[in-house]
Amino acid sequence: MSKDSRENECGPDYFGYWKHLFLDLLSPNGGALLPLKESDTEPAAGTCSVGGNGSVSYFSEALGKGLSELKKEKLNLILKQSISCLNNEADEMLDNISAAFQLEADLRGKELLGCYASASKEDLSVHSGHRKRKAPSSPMSSYPDNHTLQTAKQVYDAIQALQGSGEIGHEAVEKYLNEMLLKLGKIEVDLEDFLNVLVSKCSRPMTIAEKRRLGRLVQKLPSKAVDRLAEIIKDRNPATNQNSDTIQVDFEELDDVTLWRLHFYVENVAKANRLHT
Repeated sequence: MSKDSRENECGPDYFGYWKHLFLDLLSPNGGALLPLKESDTEPAAGTCSVGGNGSVSYFSEALGKGLSELKKEKLNLILKQSISCLNNEADEMLDNISAAFQLEADLRGKELLGCYASASKEDLSVHSGHRKRKAPSSPMSSYPDNHTLQTAKQVYDAIQALQGSGEIGHEAVEKYLNEMLLKLGKIEVDLEDFLNVLVSKCSRPMTIAEKRRLGRLVQKLPSKAVDRLAEIIKDRNPATNQNSDTIQVDFEELDDVTLWRLHFYVENVAKANRLHT
């Protein structure tokens, strides 16, 4: 089987599409980024950059330094559209996995299996823009809305196609779930590649002061967030001892791509914590 055939089986290559748009934006014909030197971004000795509110400003213009205003706007648009698209894909994957687990539970209970196969277009319809309510006597009433019912029906049909004719069994559901896990693994690899390309092509060098600042912020991370930080460092530095439970990190020795990947991760953790407080 050819590479293209395997890719088509996995569905549209969203990561390849957005990466192509991003690289095309930075192509020589469109104007490449101007290289920056450490002296261009590092404050003079004894000084620091101060924001309008009087606070020290770190990590400013992390992405897009050297781009024209038009290219910055296009970059911003590409990032927003790619995030929206990839979020939708991830949500769809999650819905499918949840529906498969529900099907597995139904197999054990032998209660709703027939409803997947017999669900009609009327069952999946929505009237006047509102989700159709199911009659209390209907077995499908455990699926509260049209979207969930439709996803369950699609997953049932997908598993039926994998298995062929006959009653769906645990083995067919397990095969489907394994395929979903393979797709999730591919998404994870593609996402890491996309983020690395984005940061390597579009970020400026991190200053010495910012490296030290990042080190202090990392020390304040909640313990549950440290594992992901270690994954980023190990993925970017294969020579790191993979069998070690702890990683000794010198932030002034890490490459800029790793540093910015860590910065954006720390920033997202901080935003998430603020949303929950």
